[in-house]
Amino acid sequence: MKKMKMKTGKTPADAGEGRPGFNARSALNGSYAMGMTGMILALILVINLITGALPAKFTKYDLSKSGLYTIGEETKEVLASLSEDVTLYFLTKSGSEDTTIETLLKEYESESGRVHVKKVDIIADPTFTPAYTEDTVPANSVIVECGEKFRIIDYYDIYMTDMQNGYSAEFDGEGQITSAIASVSSGEHSAACVTTGHGEILLSKSMQDALAKADIETRDLNLLSSEIPGDCDFLIIFAPMQDFTPEEAAKVRNYLANGGHALIVSVPDAQEMTNFGSIMGSYGVSVLNSLVLERDPEHYMEMPYLLLPNVSALSEVTDDVSGMNIISAYSAPISTAESQDAAYTVLPLLSTSESAYLKPLDTDTIEYAEGDVTGSFLLGVQVEQTLSVTGHGAPDIDLSGESEEEKKGEDVPITKILCYSTPCIFSSDAFSSILQTQVSMPEGNMALFAESISYLADRQITVSVPAKSMMNATITVSEKTANLLGNVYMFVIPGVILAAGAFLMIRRRAK
Repeated sequence: MKKMKMKTGKTPADAGEGRPGFNARSALNGSYAMGMTGMILALILVINLITGALPAKFTKYDLSKSGLYTIGEETKEVLASLSEDVTLYFLTKSGSEDTTIETLLKEYESESGRVHVKKVDIIADPTFTPAYTEDTVPANSVIVECGEKFRIIDYYDIYMTDMQNGYSAEFDGEGQITSAIASVSSGEHSAACVTTGHGEILLSKSMQDALAKADIETRDLNLLSSEIPGDCDFLIIFAPMQDFTPEEAAKVRNYLANGGHALIVSVPDAQEMTNFGSIMGSYGVSVLNSLVLERDPEHYMEMPYLLLPNVSALSEVTDDVSGMNIISAYSAPISTAESQDAAYTVLPLLSTSESAYLKPLDTDTIEYAEGDVTGSFLLGVQVEQTLSVTGHGAPDIDLSGESEEEKKGEDVPITKILCYSTPCIFSSDAFSSILQTQVSMPEGNMALFAESISYLADRQITVSVPAKSMMNATITVSEKTANLLGNVYMFVIPGVILAAGAFLMIRRRAK
């Protein structure tokens, strides 16, 4: 009997069943996984390369509460108006760069194609800074250059130190850099003469910084020995403690009558200063020797002599600060007289509520009492005089260079005066002495100061960027850490994905 052979239906490919062998489907799946992993890796590398080429403003985020690494709208306006290239030289010592300043500089470069940042190692290139100045310039300072003009921003002007506690309390990087850019890229320049010789309170650092940011040069002026120079754009008479001589007062009155501008700040003092008072008296304005206090709790803070005044909307000086808090401490009242002379006008700037009251400077108590003079009192005024060439005015105004069309009936603004009744309105030193502790001026006060000097300088000063507090917690990443994180994202994570794909493929093949 013949044995029957049964066909099993196996193909040659199945002959090795039960033994490890080649599986086409598994190989295909593995190749697909490997290919996809490679594509993902390539895609991640491309994304990282593209991201690295993007400007910093699209790839870096400021997580600090005060915005240390972010530029504001005023800065963006200055950068948008640039018509020439500006170079920011970051002076460094390799390995000890201030990352906060460097990050901020990159923001400027990202915002405008006109701004270029260049790092200069002052150790490797010791001849660089002597080309700009004979003074020693510390590392992490910045030189801002446009054409033939430049300004050096000292590292120690960028960080504002708390003098009482001895540590950096504010970061003024944006304010310093933006004002320097505006200065070197603009032909506008002003000079202010600061009177001396009468016990005047020195301008505080915040005031000096604001003037420097506005590109206003300050010069000391002794009226006893000098005339007011012709290139003086405006006078600053800041809280004199002694009276002027008749000759000094006459110089100031003549300067104002011939088109001069002045910031005049008084200090409440029982001493009668007749000659000094005659300067503002020429315009019907006088500062009374009394102390203004408030009863309305919405118009003072903590103590009734720390006034929160009403801010007038009638003047261009206060128009942009009307919504800001301004403190006027230890203030005297200002009185104005009705004048028949239509050549000048007096406008209020700051005033108290109707619940304010006056006390003598030598008072033993600041509590309100029956009989105290009450009402709304002025704390700051603006005086402006105009001269018609066919009408009122000072005879010394020279219009000989004007055309007949320009002379005919034209009104020319000639006198601008801003009068405030306390140095505490702008001086942090004076304000601190009242409170008997070191304090900074409120932002509203410094904004008012910036608007005041802009008005007196006869030009729009757009730079009044305040310093930013460093008291809030900030998140910073060092360059070393940033490189480490970059390598993790570019190589480690894709490597893990690739290894996982290979592991899955091997497991499938083993089954």
